[in-house]
Amino acid sequence: RSSCRFVTDLRRTLDLDVQFVKTYEPQERGALHAHAMARVVDGVVSDERFRVAVREWCREAGVRASDGLVDG
Repeated sequence: RSSCRFVTDLRRTLDLDVQFVKTYEPQERGALHAHAMARVVDGVVSDERFRVAVREWCREAGVRASDGLVDG
């Protein structure tokens, strides 16, 4: 699934406006490493609720949720 789908699904799940940014940087060995950040705009969501939504999306998408993805 794409980043756009990720944000759309988070918005629907949380019923809040979610913004997302992703960037890549090369590792020493030359492989690209992704960094991503999501934030909730004009709303409040608990860390746990946000993490559960991300984990659920990852499970459905077949993506491995690393600790860095779901833990601040």
